[in-house]
Amino acid sequence: MRPLPRILAATFLSILAGFSPALRADVPAGSLPTGPVPHRAGVWVLPNGRFITPAGKQTPLGNFPLGLAETPDGRYLIVVNNGAGRQSLQVVETVTGRVVQTQPVRTVFNGVVVSPDGRRVFAAGGGANAVLVFAFAQGKLTPEAPIPLAGYPTGLALARDGRTLYVTCNLARHVAIIDTARRAQAGEIPTGLFPFGIALTPNGRKAYVTNWSGGAVSVLDTQTRRLLKSIPTGGLPCAVVVVPNGRRVYVANANTDTVSVLNTATDTRLANISQAPYPHALYGSVPNGLALSPDGAILYVSLAGLNAVAAFSTRDNRRLGLYPVAWYPTGLICDGKTLYALSSKGTGSGSNADGRYIGHMINGLLSRLPVRPPARGEVIVARNNGYASRLSDLTPQPPLLRKERGRLSNHPADGKAKIPGFRTGSNANARSGLPAAIKHCVLIVRENRTYDQDLGDRKEGESFQSASLKGGRLGGDPALTMFGRMVTPNLHALANRFATGDNFYSDGEVSAQGHQWTLGANCPDYVEKTWMAYYSDRGRIRDSTYTPISYPASDWAIEHCARHGISCRMYGDPVRIDAHGRPLPLVADKVDTRFRGWDLGYPDVERAAEWKREFAAGIFPAFSYIWLPNDHTAGTQIGSKTPRALVADNDEATGMIVDAISHSKYWKETAIFLCEDDSQDGRDHVDAHRNILLVASPWARPGAVTSHHYSQASLYATIERLLRLPPMCQYDALAAPITDIWSSAPDLRPYQKIAALVPTDERNTAQSVMAAESARLDLDDADADKTGLLETILWRDHEAQRP
Repeated sequence: MRPLPRILAATFLSILAGFSPALRADVPAGSLPTGPVPHRAGVWVLPNGRFITPAGKQTPLGNFPLGLAETPDGRYLIVVNNGAGRQSLQVVETVTGRVVQTQPVRTVFNGVVVSPDGRRVFAAGGGANAVLVFAFAQGKLTPEAPIPLAGYPTGLALARDGRTLYVTCNLARHVAIIDTARRAQAGEIPTGLFPFGIALTPNGRKAYVTNWSGGAVSVLDTQTRRLLKSIPTGGLPCAVVVVPNGRRVYVANANTDTVSVLNTATDTRLANISQAPYPHALYGSVPNGLALSPDGAILYVSLAGLNAVAAFSTRDNRRLGLYPVAWYPTGLICDGKTLYALSSKGTGSGSNADGRYIGHMINGLLSRLPVRPPARGEVIVARNNGYASRLSDLTPQPPLLRKERGRLSNHPADGKAKIPGFRTGSNANARSGLPAAIKHCVLIVRENRTYDQDLGDRKEGESFQSASLKGGRLGGDPALTMFGRMVTPNLHALANRFATGDNFYSDGEVSAQGHQWTLGANCPDYVEKTWMAYYSDRGRIRDSTYTPISYPASDWAIEHCARHGISCRMYGDPVRIDAHGRPLPLVADKVDTRFRGWDLGYPDVERAAEWKREFAAGIFPAFSYIWLPNDHTAGTQIGSKTPRALVADNDEATGMIVDAISHSKYWKETAIFLCEDDSQDGRDHVDAHRNILLVASPWARPGAVTSHHYSQASLYATIERLLRLPPMCQYDALAAPITDIWSSAPDLRPYQKIAALVPTDERNTAQSVMAAESARLDLDDADADKTGLLETILWRDHEAQRP
C-alpha cells in the first residue's frame, strides 16, 4: 500500500500543534481541559485526554442512544435513547438530519425494528417486560398497546413478511416468538445466557443470537424452534449481522477486540478479524456494533474504545479505513447512500456547576457519513487516540486473522507482553522522567467527590477562565466547595505538602464504571450499556463490579501484578471470584479478609487501622490498593453519621496511612496516589468528570500542581512504569504517565496526621435537611445514588451549614 499523502498528515499535525504547547503523542489533549477546544470548531477533548473530531454531519440526540432502525422508504431513522435520565424514541429525517419527533417512554432498551410496510415500529421494552408498539405515519410515532413479554426484551428481528417478531429476552435465556397480528407470544426458543443481539438469515429459517455471557452465538432453527448449536466466538458478543446472500454471519466481540466470521452452511467459525489499531495492541478497541452495505460488500464496525468506525471488505476481510466519530459509538446502519453512526456519549458532559446529575448529561450524536471512509480517516483516528507513534506509517493496517483456541486472552503464553516503547531495567524510569528509587506504589480510592467539592477552596488555584485564556492552572471554585479545609484538613495539608493535579478526570460517569477503571483501567461494554437501567430503577439489578459478566475485559491490577511476579495486596474492593464466590487462585492470598468493604456504619479510621496492623507486621507489597469509601456519605438519613462527619472520618483515615508510611523505612521508596472512583455526587465548574488527584511521596515536588491532562488510566500508566510492569490494556498503554510533578532529590520529612476538626460521631436527626428524601437512598452498596438525589441532598445540607 502507498502511504497517505504526506501533506494530509502534516496538515493534521499542524492543527493539533496549535491546540497546546504541551502536546504529547500519548495524550493528544496536552494541558487542555475537557470540552470543546476554543476556536477549533468540531474538536472536543474527552475526560481521557483524547480528541474527538466527528466526521460527516451531526445530529444531537437524547440520553445515551443505543437502538437504530431505518424506515423502508429510507426517509426516517428511529433512534432509541436508553440513558439514566429521560428515555425516548426519536424520529430523524435522513436527508436533513433533523429530529422531527421525540416520543417519551418510561422504559426501553436497545432493540428497534420497523414493519415492512413502514406502518409499525416495535421497540424492546427492557425492564418494562414488554415490546413497545407504535403506529407510524408522516414521520410521527403514536403509542399503541404494548405486547407483554417477561425476561427483559433486548434485541429484535422481524421476519420479512412482518408477521413474526423474534425477541431476545436478556434475563430469561431464550428468544420469544411474537405473532404481530395477534400481538401475543406464540412460543420461545432456548439460547445461551444473557442473549442480546439477533439476526435472521434471508430465508428466515435460522436465527443467530449473541449471548453476552459465555462468548458464543446460539444458532436457532425458527421452523422447529430448536437450539441447533452454540458457536464460540469471543468475549461479550454484541451485534450480529447476516450478509444478503445468507452465507456468512459477522459477530462483534466487545471483550476480545475481534469480529467473528461464521459459515452458515456448516455453522462454524471461519476466523476472527482483529480490531487492533496498531501492532501488538492490547485490548481496548471495543467492537460492539455492526452494519453491512446493502450489497454486502462492506462491513462496518463501531469501535467504542477508539471513537471510530472501521470499514472492511467482506471479500478478503481487508480493512478499508476508519471514520472518526464522537464518543463511544454503538449503533450503525448503511442504506447504500449514507452510513449512519450513533455515538452514545456524544461530546461528553461539560460543567455541572448548576447541580445537574452526570448520568443525565451524556447525550448522544448521530453522524451521517459517506459509504466510503475518508482518505485521511486513519491518520485522524490515530492522532485523536494517541497511537500514531506506534505505527510504522499511517496507512491502513493489513487484516489480522487468527483462529483462537482455548481461553480467549490478551496475555501471551509466557506472560511477558511485548509492548512497543515499554522499557525495563533499573534506568528505565530515570530516562522516562519518573523517580527510579520508587519500589512501592499505593493507590487509595475514595468515593464520588469532584475537585471543586473538596479542593475548590485552595488559594493556590486560579479561575478556569484564566486557565482557558492564559494557559494557567484550572484551580477550583470555592462557591462549589462542600467539604473544604475544615472538613478535609489532611487532604488540604497533603495537597500543600506534596503534588496535586487540577486537570484530572474520571474515565467513567458513576461508581458502576468507576470501580472498573480504578480496578483495571477499563470498563466493559456490558456495564456501559446496562448501568443506566439499574441506576434509574428500570428493571435491572446491580451486577457490577461483583459478577463475572461485569468484570473489566483485561486484567485487574491485582491479578496483573500477580501474573508478572509483582507483590500486591487488595484492601476492600473486590477481586475476581469463581463460581463459588471465592477469589481466584491467582489472587486468593493477596486479599486482606479482615479489611471491611462497603459499610457506611464502619469507620474508615478502623479500615486504616487494619491496614496499619498488616503494615506493622511487615506486609507492604510493591502495589497496594486501599478502598476508603466513607466520603460517599449517607446523605442526611436519620441516624446515620452526617455528611461532614463521614467525610472527616475518611480524611483522617487518609492521613493515618500517609503518616504511617512516611515514618517508616519504606518512605524513600514509596509513591502514594489518591483519587475518587468517580465524580458523580458533586459539582464542578470545569467538568462533571473532574476528579481529585494527589501524589504523596518524598519524590513529589512540594506544592506542585500539574495542569497536564490526566485521567484514572494515567495513574496506572505511572504505577506500571514505576514497578516495571507492562500495561493492562490500550487505555493505560496510551495514557500519559504523570511525569511533571517529581523532584530530582527526595524530601524525607515525614507527614504528621491531622486529627479531625469536626466531630466524626455527629448524627443526622429528623430535623436534618431533606431527611425524608434521604430515607429513599439505597445504601446497601456504593451505587446508592442512582438518580442524582444524593448530590442534591448534600448541596442542600451544605447550604444549611453555611454561616
